[in-house]
Amino acid sequence: MTRIWPTTANSRRAGRNSGHNRGGWFELDWDEVVSIGEVVVFQHDRYVKEMDLQVWNENAREWLTLQHLGEPDGRLPKVVVCRFEPRTTRRLRLANITNGPSFTEVQVFAKAFHIHQR
Repeated sequence: MTRIWPTTANSRRAGRNSGHNRGGWFELDWDEVVSIGEVVVFQHDRYVKEMDLQVWNENAREWLTLQHLGEPDGRLPKVVVCRFEPRTTRRLRLANITNGPSFTEVQVFAKAFHIHQR
């Protein structure tokens, strides 16, 4: 499994208001194109209710939502695992975060982890 080490990425975050109740985001960007197939988000606590996992589409010059996570009346687990077909991009964003963010770590991998069954 190839891990894209966080030290090679720059990060930014923002929220619309001091409580970060709606519209907050967390972004990672790299100086070069990387392949991403899995993202693991570790939360301090189960505060976040919903968020979108997005990658930047350089050709269209817009964010592409790969997954919507959560529900308005629920809370995401302390460890959120997102697996998808690998995509190449320079930017990754957790967007439209409701009731957060409370992330302690975000791990990015080139390929999704698969357990081989015998």
